Amino acid sequence: MKNCIWLLQKSAKACPQRLPAMLLVTLLDAVNAVNIILFYKYAVQALYQKAFEVSVDAMKRLKDAGKNVRWYVLGEGDQRKKLQEQIDALGLTEDFILYGAVNNPYPFMKQADIYVHASRFEGKSIAIQEAQILGKPMVVSDCSGNREQVCHGKDGLMCGLTPDSLAENIMLLLEDEALRGKLGAAAAKKNADAAEEIQKLLSMLKG
Repeated sequence: MKNCIWLLQKSAKACPQRLPAMLLVTLLDAVNAVNIILFYKYAVQALYQKAFEVSVDAMKRLKDAGKNVRWYVLGEGDQRKKLQEQIDALGLTEDFILYGAVNNPYPFMKQADIYVHASRFEGKSIAIQEAQILGKPMVVSDCSGNREQVCHGKDGLMCGLTPDSLAENIMLLLEDEALRGKLGAAAAKKNADAAEEIQKLLSMLKG
């Protein structure tokens, strides 16, 4: 398992935006038992709204606490360079991965142990609903939109939009497998009526 983690780190660092999607998903399968993957599905150009700088700082706190985590961002935009500079300056190059745009995000979401949706403001988020359908335990920021979709402590965790609060709530999930299972199951049940969407997502997972 240690070798698998090393391989994932080196491959992602060498060319995270060009690594073939199915190869990465296979690597994620290999390390999933010992490595938590935190997943965003956003366009990087939405830098202010999606508060990526807060997420990067939260990741630094997780690593300083000794947590074996990887954080993947799917998306592309003109703020990539600025965000990458922050990541590199904090020594997170191999841990906070700007993977780039993908045509089908669902195989990646399937591999995520925790879904994180930290933003300054939202409408109704399709990404949150998709993560719920897939039964992902999640941490979301306390803002308009998110409050309407996630019930704190029941089907997800809601936190303040600060590095400390975000890291603290992620750590709760990292350290409590039973809680992850409980929140994920409740999230999936919340969208049980969306049978058509579930089947659509499942078919995409196979693609």
